[in-house]
Parts: sequence; structure tokens; C-alpha cells
Amino acid sequence: MSTFNWPRDNAELVAQLQKQRRRYEQLVSNMSDLLLLLDLDGEVTFCNREGPLPPGGPIYPAAGTSMLTYVVEDDRQTVAEAIEGTRTRRLAVREVFFRITDGAGRERIIEGTFTPVIEDDQVTALQFLGRDVTERRHAEDELRRTNIALQRTQKNLKRDLDVAAKIHTSLLPMPLETDRILIDLKHVALLGVGGDYVYIHREDPLRPSLTVFDVSGHGIASALVANRAHSAVHAIMSQGTPPPVMIEQLNRFIYESFADLGVFVTLFGMQLDLEVGRACYCGSGHPPAMLRRGGTGEIIPLRSAHLPIGVAASAFLDEEPMQYVDIAPGDVIWLYTDGLVELRDRVGNMLGQAGLTERVCQMGMPEAAPGSAGKFLEAVLADNAPPEDDLTVVLIVLK
Repeated sequence: MSTFNWPRDNAELVAQLQKQRRRYEQLVSNMSDLLLLLDLDGEVTFCNREGPLPPGGPIYPAAGTSMLTYVVEDDRQTVAEAIEGTRTRRLAVREVFFRITDGAGRERIIEGTFTPVIEDDQVTALQFLGRDVTERRHAEDELRRTNIALQRTQKNLKRDLDVAAKIHTSLLPMPLETDRILIDLKHVALLGVGGDYVYIHREDPLRPSLTVFDVSGHGIASALVANRAHSAVHAIMSQGTPPPVMIEQLNRFIYESFADLGVFVTLFGMQLDLEVGRACYCGSGHPPAMLRRGGTGEIIPLRSAHLPIGVAASAFLDEEPMQYVDIAPGDVIWLYTDGLVELRDRVGNMLGQAGLTERVCQMGMPEAAPGSAGKFLEAVLADNAPPEDDLTVVLIVLK
């Protein structure tokens, strides 16, 4: 038969109960920022956060006081209605927000839920489970203000980009069409504005010249440099300057103006003499142009032999600046920027120079009418993923 030592065993039982109580109190303290039990009149019977926290911290309702006395005056009606609704309708009232004043006199925002405590089918008490969301709400308000400012900035930026795009587009030349030649072009800027540019000198219909250039990068910075280069190219080529001289003068301007920014330009310039049947051309770091013979369909690459513009004090090393090729009615010449050969198909393979040459052969000879360059570019884009750079195509059809 077992024996029971009352004094000793009772003391151990009390110790165990006190230990369990401390664990429970710790659990309750950690489970929420604020746990209140209220009687039906809204008086606090239990609060897991008693008194003020460290100096300047929140002051929560103490047992034996009315919860409403801790709520700022403007929010007391909201809390009173929540207490009454929970007491009479036995429904949890969620998303209740109210403010209390902390030890430093600042307002703290409390978010929580009232729930009825029901015994024998009667509401005997109310429970409020809440948390201090002051920092979160302040962060949300700050984020909201920041978003509004960003939206305003984005709207202004879009407006500026739209204006810049119109200005940039206005600098591109109209197609040149005579009974001997068509020079057509199509430009697609990745961000509305870009660094591609085309100039056509048309003073002598039998000896037109043109320049295609591409400023490194894309977007606003490239467009600004392109606009500066446009002015320089226009001033140089309007005098009938041959491509090598134009390249040397433009190189000097770009190198002296933007060398410290790491900006460079690739360029392809060409003069056509329709009476003699010859074209002279000069390229600086630019993708090769392509000449397709009208009679045989042969593709002849017209390569760039010189340094990109702006890389060194002179774009020419020891190469012959000017190169020549015979041309005849029925021939077609394609000039373009590198965004075209950098297109990728749906699985990520780059088009490349070989792919573009194959595409030109497959498409046949283009129509000698304005819009042909656009049709060609649309056909190539249809077979590939969206471009990652500005695109420009210039089509020269000899009649």
C-alpha cells in the first residue's frame, strides 16, 4: 500500500502548478502583441501587457479599468460599437483599427478582433486579440506616397519619352524615289527613342549618298548622342562630302566630345553613281551591307574595314578608306544596324549574318516601292522573338 506525505507532496504539486502557470503566462505573452479579456461592460479583467513598456513605449489597458479610456477620443465610438456588436450578436468583429497613446504621447495603431466568450449558450465575456501595427501602417503610408510619386514621375517620363520619340522620328529621312532608284527605310526603337540614325543626301538624283549609324547602347542616352551626331552628319554630308572624309570628321567630333563616356558609333556610308554604275562605300565597325545581283541572285557582302567611330583619334589605320563595287539596274542593297542580326528565334538561337543572308535569299527581290523596307523587317521579326536592341533597315533598289 502506497503512502502519501501531505506537506512534502503538496509543496511539490504547488511548485509544478506554479511552473506550468509561468509557462502558460509566457506563452500568452508571446502569442500576441495584445490579449485582453473584458467583461460585458468593456472593463478589462486580464491583459497580457500590463502597464507601459520601456520609456516611450505603448501603454495598454490595465485590469480593472475600461478599455475605452485608453483609446483616443476619435476612435472610441468605433471600439464601443465593436464591443456592443460582439456582445449582442456573438459575432467576431474583424479588422478593427483604433489608436492608443504611448508613454511618449504618440499615437500607436492597434489592429485586432473581438470574439465572444460563450458559456452555457450565454456570452459571459469578450476577448480582444490584437497587435501593434503602427510601423506597418506608417510603412504602408510611406509606400503609398512613394508609389504616387513614382506614378507621377513615370507619367511625366512617358510624356517626355513620347515627345522625344516624335523628335527622333522627325529626324529620320523620308524615302527617296526616282525613276532610277528607291532608297527606303524602316526604324524601330526599342524604348521609343534610340541610337540608330539614317541620313540621305538627295541633292543630285543621279548621285545620292546615305549614311546609317548606330550609337552604342539604346534608350535616351544613345538618342541624345545620335541627335548630336545627326547634326554633325547633316552639316558634313550636305556639302557632298565623300564617306571617308565624313567618317574622319565625325570620328574627331565623337572622340573629342564623348571619349570619356565610353560612347562609340558604328557607321556605314555609301555614295551611288547611277550614271557610271558604281558605288563607293566606307564602313566603321558596322555590320556588312549586302548587295544582291538582280541577274544572278548572287549575294555580295560589303564589309566594314575600319574602327568604330569614337574609339581612337583616327578611325582609319592603314586600310584604303574607300571601297568600290559595280552596280546595275535590278540590284538591291541592304544596310542595317546590328539589332537585326542579333535577333533570336523562339529557342534563343541568334539570327546572325549567315541567317540574315539566308533569309534574304528566301524572300526574293523586294518591290521597288516605299514600304518595302518595312515589309522586309516585319517578315524577319515574325520568325523571331521580340528584339533586344534598336532596329533599322535601309533598302536600296536600283531600277
